[in-house]
Amino acid sequence: MEQSLTGLRLGLIANDESSLQRLEKMLDGFDCQCPYGEVLSEIDWQGAITDVQPDAWIVCVDDADNSELDDWLAEQSITVMLADEAVPASRSEAYPEWRQRWLQKLRKLTQVHKEKPQWPKQLWVLAASTGGPEAVGEFLSELPANLDAGFIYIQHSSVSGEPLIRQVVAKRSVYPMALAEEGQAVAPGKVWMLGASRRLLLNSQGLLESDGKPWASDFSPSIDQFVYSAASRISGQNNCQLGVIIFSGMAGDGAEACRFAQQRGVEIWTQSPESCISPFMPMATAETAQVKFSGSPKQLAEKLCEHLASVSESEDSEETCLEKVAS
Repeated sequence: MEQSLTGLRLGLIANDESSLQRLEKMLDGFDCQCPYGEVLSEIDWQGAITDVQPDAWIVCVDDADNSELDDWLAEQSITVMLADEAVPASRSEAYPEWRQRWLQKLRKLTQVHKEKPQWPKQLWVLAASTGGPEAVGEFLSELPANLDAGFIYIQHSSVSGEPLIRQVVAKRSVYPMALAEEGQAVAPGKVWMLGASRRLLLNSQGLLESDGKPWASDFSPSIDQFVYSAASRISGQNNCQLGVIIFSGMAGDGAEACRFAQQRGVEIWTQSPESCISPFMPMATAETAQVKFSGSPKQLAEKLCEHLASVSESEDSEETCLEKVAS
């Protein structure tokens, strides 16, 4: 079957019964499995929905004020595909195009499950604004080339300014660096720079995905939005630990998300104010979150090497203890 997506398990939430039935019929035609399907108003948020373990969720609702749905979404560690449009009737003119869009999305999802990304032991978000390219470039230049770590670089910018920023930072980085695209995976030894034109967030599989919307912030890309999403979805997943370093910058973007992330066990570091061109962003983070370390770009690089080494030693010690207990 050309359109078969055999083996894909999807949970469904819809506005009403007719929309739910149309979704189920469409997915049945794609040969998907639907272990859970429910109308939003009838969901028991503490009941059966908590026991479902699909590959992804499809949520087709337009209730923007449902706090229970919002809380549930924030807790999800797997892919959630949101659709704020009505599900068209199967005989309507809009249905074929709508169906084709979902087929393309689900094909991408199927490919993700066939090709699991290689998670790094550590994923570090490098966030900056004014003075960021110089600081992040120096930080990356001081790292050895064999760290089991991946990097997401968030730099406040305009679309037109991105090529120059990448050129400045990539010239000094010991790791390959490129503008992030949808579908790319976090991986050891790579630096992905988020673009300003559209929002890219991490899903629980370690892939960057877009909802087609711009960054909902005064700043693009938004540090707060990305860090909040990453801390919600992937911190501690797949044996990958998340960390955030706030470099030189204006305003307070990232401060609130760092407080949330720190409560979830994420390492929060900052560039020392005296080494910044603009110290306001690191200072704002220090006021809201518990910063574990602060230093110059070179000191931050040295600290990261020490941190990764200590994590490896701890894991080796734990394995040795387990071997002794087993014997």
